[in-house]
Amino acid sequence: MLLKKEFSKKEKITQSIQEIQEFLSQTHKISNFLNLINHKDDSILNALSELELLCQQENERLEEIESLNPEEILNRIEALSALKHRYGGIDEAIEALQNKKQELAKYENLDSLLKEATHALNQSQESLKNHAKALLESRNSNLQDFTQTLNATLKNVKMPPANLWLHEIPLESWNPLGSTTLSITLNTELKNLSAGEFNRFSLALLLTQSTQAKNQSIIILDEIDANLSGEESQGVAEVLYKLSQNYQIFAISHQSHMPSLAHSHFLIQKHSQGSQITLLDKQGRINEIARMISGSEITQEAIDFATKRLQNL
Repeated sequence: MLLKKEFSKKEKITQSIQEIQEFLSQTHKISNFLNLINHKDDSILNALSELELLCQQENERLEEIESLNPEEILNRIEALSALKHRYGGIDEAIEALQNKKQELAKYENLDSLLKEATHALNQSQESLKNHAKALLESRNSNLQDFTQTLNATLKNVKMPPANLWLHEIPLESWNPLGSTTLSITLNTELKNLSAGEFNRFSLALLLTQSTQAKNQSIIILDEIDANLSGEESQGVAEVLYKLSQNYQIFAISHQSHMPSLAHSHFLIQKHSQGSQITLLDKQGRINEIARMISGSEITQEAIDFATKRLQNL
């Protein structure tokens, strides 16, 4: 329907142009008339010239329209309608086109970008390898000393010596810790240790670390010496005492070794109204350690033993 209206309008314009051109063919008569009456104003002739130019331009436009294929016009209208529906408007469609052109330009420069990225990757990998090598050299130079310190501590807590070694990992698995991992075994893998053994190993590892760097952390331990022999419990207590130089340690124990070395001894008693915590003085500590040794009936031997353990306080 729209095309029919356009073509009907075209026919009317064409007819009007023909009529005007017939009129303009008499322009010379108008010019003669103006000369006869000595009319000096050129506005009339100029207007006629503009009218003739306008007719010529419109004729050219109509010729262009004549050359158009109606089916192509319909296809184009349909395409424009689809673009408007997809992007929301012509301006939005043009903006999307510009974005796609920019993306295409990137793809056209893909080879150049790939070369730059590959070069940057190679440089980064080379730098990474250099840093990993320096880190590995530092670890190798300190591994023996670290092993000796750890094994000395493990001996204190009555555990077998550890075997330590570094092994490299694939480049794609490297991380901020470097290109190697540290493996530790104690006659067995760490995952096979009992809970008590693992706790003692953890303490030994903490103590080894604390000799190299000062810490201000807090360690809370709940009956870490449970189910240990007296010798093993004493070793754990000595390790905790050394750790207390760099850590604040809170430890709950039902054995006498840990309280004997502690800087402070708190007695926790449960009542129907709740729990009561009491900071013990020296005599109170002697009495409580003696109770731990001999039970509810405190013996003189237990008191003497507790007094001897606390004689340096």
